[in-house]
Amino acid sequence: MPVRSTGFALAALLFGAAPALGAAVPQERPLRVLFIGNSYTYENNLPFVFAALVEPVRPVEVEMVASGGATLRRHLEQGDAVGRVRGGDFDVVVLQGQSALGPLQVRDGLVEVRDPAAFTAAAKELAEVAGASGARVILFATWPRAGSPRSLAALNNAYVRAAHALHATVAPVGLVWDRLRGEDCEVLSLYGPDGSHPAAEGTYVAAATIARAVLGETPPLAAIARVPLMDGTAHANGAFTDIAPSPPGEAALRAAIAATYAGAEDGEFPLLPEPAPVPEPRLPAELYRGRLTPAFLERSWTGRFLTFGLREGAMATIEFDADAAKIHLVHDQKEWPGDDRATVPVVGPDEFGVITLTFTSTGMHCTVEFRLVRVADRLQGTVTFAQEPAGVFVRSTVTLSPS
Repeated sequence: MPVRSTGFALAALLFGAAPALGAAVPQERPLRVLFIGNSYTYENNLPFVFAALVEPVRPVEVEMVASGGATLRRHLEQGDAVGRVRGGDFDVVVLQGQSALGPLQVRDGLVEVRDPAAFTAAAKELAEVAGASGARVILFATWPRAGSPRSLAALNNAYVRAAHALHATVAPVGLVWDRLRGEDCEVLSLYGPDGSHPAAEGTYVAAATIARAVLGETPPLAAIARVPLMDGTAHANGAFTDIAPSPPGEAALRAAIAATYAGAEDGEFPLLPEPAPVPEPRLPAELYRGRLTPAFLERSWTGRFLTFGLREGAMATIEFDADAAKIHLVHDQKEWPGDDRATVPVVGPDEFGVITLTFTSTGMHCTVEFRLVRVADRLQGTVTFAQEPAGVFVRSTVTLSPS
């Protein structure tokens, strides 16, 4: 999917991050921390929340380089992050990889965690730059999407192995989220509406966990007022929010961090057993396919398929007429710029009874392809979204019924 990329530097003191009233201000050199990541970092202004939690323990200054959907490789190629590391005199650099460790790949609504090799290689290059500048590296190990919780294992294991290879420290945010989801899901709201990005309390949990990794102890957990919010390009949008977890929420968070660290051996977190990969969407077996005739096709067909998660999809209506098909897609995702409408030729059926319909989404500039066969009185098959240079990024099954 196309994303806009904007680097953004944030000084916490500019926004007034300060100790709670009455707290003594330590007279020592501020700890300088740089966050490098994407929307998981700038959503709800994670660096600001981190600074507000750490400030009562020791003075801290934070900066951020983040852009929507960015991988660590993209940060390397753009150069802003490398320049800030080299020129910023930072004590700590926090690295957050893309939420699926690479360009988005979705199969039947389940986000696929990519091979971590590219993530690890990019993290290593950034860690070497940080090390040469005298900074310690923290890996911000993220959480799985709400709809695919078992992908936590692949994410956790990628960060644990990368930390070992880089001699870096893991901030086990995903593991802490998992404990909170399983044991105290009612006391903290972790996910935002899309089931991917953090809600304000989710950002608070991430900030507290990263603070534990940086400080070696969990800081005081207090309410944070007037957190400056970011827009979709990691710039302050002029809005503010307060983050005030309930006393049971604070207690649950402190317990979850303590339990997660108790499971670490010599500072290394355990590898989790990984489930089998999500199966590739396929056409129904030839045994079940019927004959596709003009008389069967020439009507209107409707069905729904998943796109970017288990909560997001599209409604497809296809009208066949002679050798052409009128396609109308209505997308759930609010970022998709309107419906897709196209009239395309029908290719096939081929020797295996497959017809193919292909068009270009004018809003998202991606190629959408339907491959359909007849099964009883319905059309069944697959739909894919593809875009250069990422290739296919959505693969889903679809069933169309006469409408």
